[in-house]
Amino acid sequence: MKKYEITIIADTNDADYVTSINEICESDLLKIRPLIEQVSNFKTYKSNECGYEMEHNHNWSIGDSYRGDLGEKSPRELYKATEEVFQILEELIPCGEYGIHTLESIEISPLQKKEQLL
Repeated sequence: MKKYEITIIADTNDADYVTSINEICESDLLKIRPLIEQVSNFKTYKSNECGYEMEHNHNWSIGDSYRGDLGEKSPRELYKATEEVFQILEELIPCGEYGIHTLESIEISPLQKKEQLL
């Protein structure tokens, strides 16, 4: 089975980015692709939880960055996928000290053999 390298960059706060680089098998990649497609098609939305209208523009709020008290939706509320698919992707996503709010980019490439020099 083919293996890939997946690189995910996420925004934690005011353009403070965290990056993860992981190995992923082809079958797991096929499972998470539809969820990633949904994230890439994310549209801002409005809520009126606090008595005034708020616009939400974060596509993957988790941890302390998630503001459900302000009407923000969690990834499981925004996207349709099985729990297994969410768990596969969540294991690959980097997390800042206080969580993240936006997945900025996800790239894959065939896994290459690497030689460690030091």
